[in-house]
Order: sequence, then structure tokens, then C-alpha cells
Amino acid sequence: MLVINRRFKLKFVAFIICFLWCSSFVLAQTVGGIGARLALDSSAGYTLPRIQGLVPGSPAAAVLKDSLFIISVAGYNCKDKSIEDVVAKIRGEVGTAVKVTVADNKAGKKAKEYDLVRAAIQMPANNAVPAQDPLIGFYEQCEREAKLLRRKGLTVVKTYTSDCGSYFFNFDADANVYHVRLYALMQKNAANAKLTARIFDGNNEAVFTELNKPEIKESGDLVTAISEGEMAFKRECVGVVNTRLEGDGAKCRGMFIVIYK
Repeated sequence: MLVINRRFKLKFVAFIICFLWCSSFVLAQTVGGIGARLALDSSAGYTLPRIQGLVPGSPAAAVLKDSLFIISVAGYNCKDKSIEDVVAKIRGEVGTAVKVTVADNKAGKKAKEYDLVRAAIQMPANNAVPAQDPLIGFYEQCEREAKLLRRKGLTVVKTYTSDCGSYFFNFDADANVYHVRLYALMQKNAANAKLTARIFDGNNEAVFTELNKPEIKESGDLVTAISEGEMAFKRECVGVVNTRLEGDGAKCRGMFIVIYK
């Protein structure tokens, strides 16, 4: 009788182990996603996931597009969250819905919500990951440069981002010396492009300082221009930085300006 019980127990334990293993395998197989590859955009002083590729035939590919920002997932605010945290919110049981809020701008203006049904995602045969958008890499590098200024003990008054070559950036200034560093990402084929910038007192535009001639760094079909300058303000006022990109075919992909003192 004792032998029978022991055999029964061994069989029962083996059955439970097999059941749990099979169940975990089935559950693992039923976890799905929406088919969007994400990367963190760190421009404007905070991070937000951005779509960097869509798996053909996936739920995301049917309604979304590359470069959209993921504002929230199922009500979960994605600002300053890791990719792992965001992906954990997106994934779930195949066949269940997840609400994804996206926008084509980081501020989330005119955001749209989509109820996507999770699916078992079949990766492409070569499992290739699309190259990162150079604009994201550009802004990430600019943010690192701004952080480096802070580590040196300097005060970063404000940073600006824009996709316009010609623009006005305002900041509150007191009687102090302010420094400007301008980064611009432009198309290399704009052979006649000329980038200039100046800093001036908004109450007296006649008093200004031109930023120095940009240092040019080429990478593929893109050009990064870096220019610097400074100005001593005599009183409290509105400081202004005016950038101008001129020339046939001149096109600005992105611009980052940091004001520091």
C-alpha cells in the first residue's frame, strides 16, 4: 500500500510539473504586441518613446507611421519612462486591446488614440532593426552637450529646439554675460546654404553680437553646424537669438540652441 501511494505521489508531482511547464509555454506563446520598434527621444530636456520602425502586417503598421511619439499606453504616461517600461505596458495576451496615444510632436498636441489588438508578431526574416533617425541622434548629442555645461558649474538658462532655419528665440536676461551655442542639422546638398545667428537685447535691436562662423561636421548626406557667441547685457530685459538659414536648397532638419551663463 505504501509503494502504491509513493508511486501515485511521484506520478502526481510529475503531472503537476508537466502541467505548469506546458501552461507557462502556452502563456508565453500567447503574449503579443503591436509590432512597433521604439527608441527614446531625449530632446527638449525629457525622454519620450518614438516609433523607429513598424513590422509589416502588424496592428501598428495598419494605422501608425514612423516617427510618431508614444504619449501614453493604456493611460500610462510615457514621459521619462524607459523603453522596457513602455514595452511592458504594450505587451499582453494576444487578442486583447491596448489603447495607444500618439502624436507627431513631442508636446502631444493634436494627439490621437488608437485601440490596437495585440497579435503574435512575426519578425522579418533578417530581423533587421531600422537605422535610428539621425534627428533623434542629433538631439540626444545636443542634450549631452547641455548636461556637460551643467557639470562644469555653468547655469543653463534655457534650451530651444526647432525645425526652422530662421527663427527667434527669447529668454529672460538680467545684467550679465550670456553665452549662446547653436547646433543645426542641415541637408548636405544645400551647397549654397548660409547659416548666421546673432544675440541681441530685445528692447534695443541695434545692440547685438554675431555668433562666430559655424564649425561644419559632415556625416552622409547631412551637415551639423555649430556656432557660438556671447553678449553682455546692461540691464534686465528680453534677450533674443535670431537664426537665419539662407540659400538655394537650404533645408534645416533640426536646430538646438542652449543659452548659458
